[in-house]
Amino acid sequence: MNTIVCISQPTRGGNEAVAKRLKAAHIE
Repeated sequence: MNTIVCISQPTRGGNEAVAKRLKAAHIE
């Protein structure tokens, strides 16, 4: 569930990269 929060609120620059990786993992 935290993944949604990270993607919704990319407050930290690192979170953006993490969100992208999480999205890719979900797609795969």
